[in-house]
Amino acid sequence: MPDSSRPTLSPAARRSSRYALLAFAITAGAWGVRGCATPARPELVRERAGQVEPGRAHAWLTELQARHPRRGSPAARASVAFVASAFAEAGLVDVREEVHALGAGRELRNVLGRIPGKDAARCVVLAAHHDTVPQAPGAIDDGGAIAALLEASRALLAGPPPPCDLWVISFDGEERGCLGAKRHLEGLGAEGRAQVQAALAVELVGWTGDDLVVHTIPHGFSWDAEGISPAWVPDGVRGAARALGYRVEVGDPLISPFYQATIRVLGVQTGSDAGAYAERGIPSAMLTGSSLTNFYAGYHTPSDAMPRVDAARLDDAARVIVGAALELGDRAEQGAPRELGGAYLCLGPTTIDRVGLIALALAAAVLALL
Repeated sequence: MPDSSRPTLSPAARRSSRYALLAFAITAGAWGVRGCATPARPELVRERAGQVEPGRAHAWLTELQARHPRRGSPAARASVAFVASAFAEAGLVDVREEVHALGAGRELRNVLGRIPGKDAARCVVLAAHHDTVPQAPGAIDDGGAIAALLEASRALLAGPPPPCDLWVISFDGEERGCLGAKRHLEGLGAEGRAQVQAALAVELVGWTGDDLVVHTIPHGFSWDAEGISPAWVPDGVRGAARALGYRVEVGDPLISPFYQATIRVLGVQTGSDAGAYAERGIPSAMLTGSSLTNFYAGYHTPSDAMPRVDAARLDDAARVIVGAALELGDRAEQGAPRELGGAYLCLGPTTIDRVGLIALALAAAVLALL
């Protein structure tokens, strides 16, 4: 039975209200929207990414998995040495193993290498991890990421120096709560951490069916960052990818806006070395081929092996890493803000900032009232 106590609107009034609400929502949303910036040097991004040699990352990953199919957490010394030798062969400079004692005779071993840039006082970090969970061979988690980083490093070293130093790091102990990344950042000290302008951690790339996305999740295993990485970090990754003809959404390829809103409200936790940087107040993001609607089925299982690897998608990941490294370096050189901030929503090729989110919330409130 209809409620006669509630006022009713005529059909014309209803249409007018809907049109007014639609106009308000569009205007309010546009108020806080800015375009996803084009890379500062799109031609250079395409030229450097074009140096990725098809199939080379897959060949290296095949050798890694044949020699060191299980790398533990912490990883065995022999597998760490194999990664370090690959860093040196790729042309990285200052290659070294960084050792952190865990007690009881156990230790973490990170592998570091540097791509010299024009500005050595600032750097961008490109990271992956070489340790695995006991039951998984780790071809995709995270051997594929190391292979993609190596190929991206070769491409970046084939041309003029990037805007700032690029540190390429393969961390140990990621599967135990990002221990290698956390110990590394502790060892840098405040001065060393201040030089890091941004960090991009690469996870679960190069598998058959992957669809690259970038995450900025401010929650992790045992830490809670003070804020969210500024929008210029995912914006830079997405813009560089678009210049190369790839679509990289934030969080999920299909339900990106809903995903972003959900993780902000629920405080969803994830494990990635990007989180260790966010904990220290450093802008960071995770580039991955796995997401809620496109989850990597081999994650932490014995099936995480070479049959799941797609050589072409591994090359695609390397190209996106090349573009992201150059774009993040350019933005750091231009003085992009380093402080973590508040919420924003990446929607397609645009980013809605806090003002736009408030305006859209008001629009939703008006809709509820109507």
